[in-house]
Amino acid sequence: MNPDNPSNLWVAGDLGLFVSMDGGASWAMDATGLPVVPINHLKIARDSRGLALYAFTHGRGLWRAFLGGQPKQ
Repeated sequence: MNPDNPSNLWVAGDLGLFVSMDGGASWAMDATGLPVVPINHLKIARDSRGLALYAFTHGRGLWRAFLGGQPKQ
């Protein structure tokens, strides 16, 4: 869940990454370029650029997408 906007949700599994922008009412395959690959873990972290979503995959390594928001102070 995006800590700055709880309506933004991500879920991952063997079929890749899915996103909901309406609190889970509807879901779609993520369209940010991550290949369809099993994802073992998701993490949202704030750094000097703002929020980022990290996906730890099986066989493709680490993937990162910036979500915006306030940078870490």
